[in-house]
Amino acid sequence: MTDEYLAKYGALYRDFNVKINSKTFFVFGEDQDQVDQVNTTLRNGQVKMVGTEADSHEVAEDLSERLNNNTIAIQTYPWDYLVVEQKEALNNYLRKNAKRETLWGIGDAKNNEIVEMLTTVSAELGADTHNVVIADDLTAITDERERRLAIQHLIRTLHAVEQPPYLVLMADELGTPASQSAVTAFIAAEPTKAAPLRDEQPDETFKLRTPLDMDEVAATLTALCRRASQDEQQQAALNHFVSLNYDEILNVKGDQYANSVRN
Repeated sequence: MTDEYLAKYGALYRDFNVKINSKTFFVFGEDQDQVDQVNTTLRNGQVKMVGTEADSHEVAEDLSERLNNNTIAIQTYPWDYLVVEQKEALNNYLRKNAKRETLWGIGDAKNNEIVEMLTTVSAELGADTHNVVIADDLTAITDERERRLAIQHLIRTLHAVEQPPYLVLMADELGTPASQSAVTAFIAAEPTKAAPLRDEQPDETFKLRTPLDMDEVAATLTALCRRASQDEQQQAALNHFVSLNYDEILNVKGDQYANSVRN
């Protein structure tokens, strides 16, 4: 009954609010210093950016804790009645600022863990949302647990932002003129409701072997992100890879779990 009520009436009050005509920018990345670097480039393009001081930061911390202790599930939490209060707080904060500012956004590394909620709320608001995704060179991460988490965060982010316009930036290229020019062009881009480009290559081109070899995952995902950062047409191939391998990558556990399965 609760799920049915939320589906029918949860967003009813928003029908009486004025249309949002501003552009909203979210910057997703693992490292706050890298996110801040992109925030600065966006500010130079006249976007009013906020970082960890955003009112949404507390919501992100709360939801991250619940996700990490499995109180809520990644696949369903944007529609979970357990987080209605947090979702409404996020909704109100985003709507208030989007109505006041022509160009504004949030660059907070904590948002990396709640990307599904942010994109869901943005879609419900009808906001013209533009997402910037910072991708690390995953092959350079030597700690296995850290690399696995970085891969899973990146896969979740790319999966969540596929529909709205998004820009991929490689972390090791943030200071280059090419990356800064890409952000400038992204700010100026006209809004679009067009469906993302589809990659026509067969699934076999992108399907990972099972059980997953995380070295292969890191190398393949990094290469696809680097191509997408250089040519937005390559985002179709990246989207294909992500949608095809999303579940398998997201379900990979740590070494302790893997060893227990093998034994």
